[in-house]
Amino acid sequence: METSLLNKAHQAGRKAVKLSKQGLYAESALHHIEAAKLFQQLETAISDESLATRSLKEQRQYHQRQAEIAKKIRELADKEKGKIAMTERNGINASQTRQEGQPKQLMDHAIRRNFEEIDSLLQILSDTKTLPQGNEENKGARFMGYSKFPKSDKDVIEELQTVNSNLRSLVSELWEKLRIVQDEKLTLEKRLELYEPKPAPKSTDFTALIDQLPATTPLPELAPLEQPPAFEFS
Repeated sequence: METSLLNKAHQAGRKAVKLSKQGLYAESALHHIEAAKLFQQLETAISDESLATRSLKEQRQYHQRQAEIAKKIRELADKEKGKIAMTERNGINASQTRQEGQPKQLMDHAIRRNFEEIDSLLQILSDTKTLPQGNEENKGARFMGYSKFPKSDKDVIEELQTVNSNLRSLVSELWEKLRIVQDEKLTLEKRLELYEPKPAPKSTDFTALIDQLPATTPLPELAPLEQPPAFEFS
C-alpha cells in the first residue's frame, strides 16, 4: 500500500512541475496539493518516528509550499491580464495619451510592483536555512525506495525563478499586443477625421453669412427698351 501511495505522490509531483513549466499554475497547484495529501497519508501509515517519516514530512511541506507559490503566480498573472483587458475595453483617448501619458505610466508601475513582490518572495526563500542532511537520513530515504526531494530550498528558488521569467514574458507579450491596438486605434481616428464633415461656424454677422454663400454667375445684360409709337391727338 505504501509503495502504491508513494508512486502516486511522485506522479502527482512530476505532473505539477510539468504544468508549472507550461504556465498552467492553477492546475499545477492542484497536483501539488494532491501530492501533499498522499505524503500525509504515508506519514499516518508509518507511525514510528523514523528518518523515512521525516523525509515524507519534508516532501509534504515542499508540495504545500509549491502549491501556495503556484497560486500566487496565477493570481499575479490574472491580475495583469485583467488590467490589460480592462484598458482595451475602455480604450485610451489618443489626445490624452499624447499629452499626459498617465495610463501607460500607471500600467508600468503596476507591473513593476508585482514583479517586486515576486523578487521579494525569492529573497525570503533564499534566506531560509535548509535542514541538515546526513548520510543516515539519505539511507532512510533509500530504504523507502525513493530519493529525498527536495534536498534544499535551492530547487524551490530555481523553479520560482523560472516561473518569474515566464510571467515576465507573458506580461511583455500582452503589453506589446496592447501597444499595437493603441497604434491601430490612433491610425483609425486620424483616418476618420478626414471623412467627418466640419461643423459650420456659428456667426450672427450678416456679411459673414453672405460670404459663405456659393458664388453666383452675373445676370446677362438686357436689350434696350424700344420707344413706344407716338400718338397724335387732334
